[in-house]
Amino acid sequence: MTDKNANDKAMAAALVAEMIGNALSHLHNDCGLPAEIVFAGAHACIVSEMAMAMGGTRAAESCMNAARAVEGFSTPDDAILANTPTTGRA
Repeated sequence: MTDKNANDKAMAAALVAEMIGNALSHLHNDCGLPAEIVFAGAHACIVSEMAMAMGGTRAAESCMNAARAVEGFSTPDDAILANTPTTGRA
């Protein structure tokens, strides 16, 4: 994958993440649903869709990687780091 393709995908993913975040905020703030319920429902939906699209093994690996990236966060402010774009390629 070229750097341009990787950058385009990262930008598209960031846009989708922002849209999903806005939808979750709407469900919590405007509809009055408790945040824990919104997050639990969103998590179940996203993991299910990932498993259907990528297969269970890749979805599980992706979820475990995401969990490891945030497991040490102790405050909501720390979660901002989870949305920080990465640079370069692995």
